[in-house]
Amino acid sequence: MSSNMSLEEKFEALMRSYQTVTSLNEEMRNQNEYLRKQLEQSMKQKQKALESPSTSNPEDQREGAKSQHSEVEGEAE
Repeated sequence: MSSNMSLEEKFEALMRSYQTVTSLNEEMRNQNEYLRKQLEQSMKQKQKALESPSTSNPEDQREGAKSQHSEVEGEAE
């Protein structure tokens, strides 16, 4: 905005800038909402995948834990 612009021209330029910023802000909010939903969905899927083996067969899990424990003991020696 140069100093030879009239007050009305400055105001109009300022309003255009405001409208641009408002539009970009709304666009970013929408994008953030979309990404937030994608992240939430992904986290739910990962949580289900983590919970799935533990609820399917607890006996298998205990055996897996025993074998992991023996492997760690073998490495420590």
